Amino acid sequence: MLDLQDLAAINRSGQRIILKYLSELHRLGRHLIVCQPRQTVKYAFYKTGIGRVIATFPTLQEATTVVLSRRKY
Repeated sequence: MLDLQDLAAINRSGQRIILKYLSELHRLGRHLIVCQPRQTVKYAFYKTGIGRVIATFPTLQEATTVVLSRRKY
């Protein structure tokens, strides 16, 4: 199972969030918003237990812009 702190560490190092990570977060009950590929926003804000992290995505084809919060659906 993917640890949210591991995901935060991945984003701090500037790597990409792959779609399998997003589905794992969805399974963990995190609120998830996926933007359309045509949108030009290439960063996401989300909160984990260790605070807010900003993730940047070089391409929107390999990574998806998401907004994650601690709220559940």
